[in-house]
Amino acid sequence: MDARDEETGEAMSNQQLRDEILTIFVAGHETTQIALGWTFYLLTQNPDKLKILTDEIDSKLNGETPTPESIRGLHYLKQVIDESMRCFPPAWIMGRKTIEADVINGYEIPAGTNVIMPIYVVHHDERFWENPYEFQPERFAMENVKEKHKYSYFPFGGGPRLCIGNNFAIQEMQVCLAMFLQKFRIEVDEDFVPELDPLVTLRPKNPIYAKIYKRK
Repeated sequence: MDARDEETGEAMSNQQLRDEILTIFVAGHETTQIALGWTFYLLTQNPDKLKILTDEIDSKLNGETPTPESIRGLHYLKQVIDESMRCFPPAWIMGRKTIEADVINGYEIPAGTNVIMPIYVVHHDERFWENPYEFQPERFAMENVKEKHKYSYFPFGGGPRLCIGNNFAIQEMQVCLAMFLQKFRIEVDEDFVPELDPLVTLRPKNPIYAKIYKRK
């Protein structure tokens, strides 16, 4: 609220403050919650991947609360999150308005045109992803990521307007998953059908019901 523009010295209006706060709630909480929901669904559908993940968490954390340092050592956990957001990117579509006229791949785009980038479609494009509808966290192992086009995967957008909260969101999900899976196992209702409800964010059309059990 005390921030001032470096060039004009002006403060934010009440409307701007309201918009910033709303953005924090939507982008900083709702998207992370949706991503975690889809991640739990994918893990229960792929118990072999869940076992690899829980084995890593158990061996690396040994029951301790995760720290920024220990989280960085959970490589498979990061791959699981990346693959989950490839399958179900919470921000599934993104738009930009052109400042100047341009030509991209032979298409003329006038100035002032709204250009839509379908993140979900790119994340499932067979030109970039083999078996794109399968959950394969191994795609994001370091040696595999190096071969991918920079924008074959962009759940947080890209360029100068890359989501400012991307690193925070990833770490938030890493901590949540690591702490939860150390103590509990989750089973999503077997009757759940992953229908999409693509509004502002990519929510499931129906609630994800699940049972949670304390690990022995």
